[in-house]
Amino acid sequence: MTRVRWVWLVLFAVVLLRTAWLGDDALITLRTVLNLTHGYGLTYNLHERVQTFTHPLWLGLITAAYLVVGNIFYAAFAVSVATSLVVVGLVVRAARSATQLWMAAGVLLASRAFVDYSTSGLENPLTALVAIGTLAWAMRVPRGRRWLTGIWLGVSAAYLTRPDAVLLVLPVALWATLHVRPRRTAALALALGLLPVALWTFFSLVYYGFAFPNTAYAKLAADIHVTERIWQGLFYLLDSLNRDPVTLVAIGVSLIVVTMERSKEAWLGAAGIVATLAYVVWIGGDFMSGRFLAAPLLMAAWLLARAQRVTQAEWWPVLGVLAVAAAASPQWPIRSDRTFDVSAMHSGIVDERGVYFQKWGLLNANRLAFAEPEWPRWDGRTTPEYVLDTCGLMGADGLAWGPRTYMLDACALADPLMARLPAVWKEEWRPGHYRRMLPDGYRESVQQDGNLLRDPQLAEYYGALRTVVRGSSRWKSCRRFSSMGHRRTRRRVRRCPVSRPARRP
Repeated sequence: MTRVRWVWLVLFAVVLLRTAWLGDDALITLRTVLNLTHGYGLTYNLHERVQTFTHPLWLGLITAAYLVVGNIFYAAFAVSVATSLVVVGLVVRAARSATQLWMAAGVLLASRAFVDYSTSGLENPLTALVAIGTLAWAMRVPRGRRWLTGIWLGVSAAYLTRPDAVLLVLPVALWATLHVRPRRTAALALALGLLPVALWTFFSLVYYGFAFPNTAYAKLAADIHVTERIWQGLFYLLDSLNRDPVTLVAIGVSLIVVTMERSKEAWLGAAGIVATLAYVVWIGGDFMSGRFLAAPLLMAAWLLARAQRVTQAEWWPVLGVLAVAAAASPQWPIRSDRTFDVSAMHSGIVDERGVYFQKWGLLNANRLAFAEPEWPRWDGRTTPEYVLDTCGLMGADGLAWGPRTYMLDACALADPLMARLPAVWKEEWRPGHYRRMLPDGYRESVQQDGNLLRDPQLAEYYGALRTVVRGSSRWKSCRRFSSMGHRRTRRRVRRCPVSRPARRP
């Protein structure tokens, strides 16, 4: 089957190049890479240490590729396509039979969740690679400290790719830890495996002043009732069934097939898929259709390819179900060309590739479409030349306006103060886009690099926060900001009329 595997890889390479695109969230990362490589530091806005990305490992890969390629856009394309092809290679290589090879590869080729987010510039390919690699390592024998350390290094890699990706590999990591004796050996392996996470968290505390990305504070402060989040999460799954039926059907089929296996690791891989789907529903899904289902789909295809206890006769019903689901798909990725353009929104969920493909699709590129942005090097100035309001399109506008423009983000993904203020309530809220009210004097504070907020309590809070993200002597400010007194100040800020937006009745 070696030649057949290579044929599939070539076919996937062609499809990925034909569907390659960059999403706006990926362009936010590219702006950070440009700032890092031009002397501004690991930042998004000028002289403001705020972590706007959740994937330091992915950002590091793009940065390394950019230093080699010399063009930020083609570096992102190259890393995305290369990583995706490695993932596909692992899946087709794991196939136990020709039937499973054709089935697993066909699922990936028909899945829009996989194809769309293999080249979006987002971290999805690396997430899938880490999850499959960790599970493959867990199936190795013999078991011992080295084996367990490798599994927990996979957990660390998942966290550094995207923190919630840990759910895909955490069940097998916990199970493996309980089965390594003596306990001292297991504890040592766990500590060594989680060392990368500890090092990054320490760096984040020193450099940014906070252990978690700014986006976590922006999205966790939305104050949306859990019932509404769950309903939105269910709509997210229904949206996937509508636009891309093969993805959820393949995930469901793989979970059924795994029940026939004796491999505990396969069961635990399925548990990771279930945990991830439950988490997606719990948080309300995403505004990008299918994005959070791409990694579970990859793991499901890998489990189908590795299944051992299913007979040839039992594979035929599975193939029939998957074929019907693929035939029901309204848009096959393999038929996508440069005319692809779908921008319909349903329940706040959009076909993200359909929105951006005409502007940021590789097939639509000309000599100037992906020209390297003109990015001046750092010259010591800290005051921005312009302040631009935004909530969405932070990536495209951020690249177009350059590092001297401060992107004042009302959705708070890149703004440390706005992320810690309550969101404006909207009946038709959209996942990931929680708008805040702009406090009086905040624009002037940004323009003049000072603290000109008119509300005294909010000004006190912003003063400490500003020292953390902008100041040079920051440890005392970090302790002061996280103290009980400042937590009381923050509660007063939430009650302050100047900063309080309209809330849900």
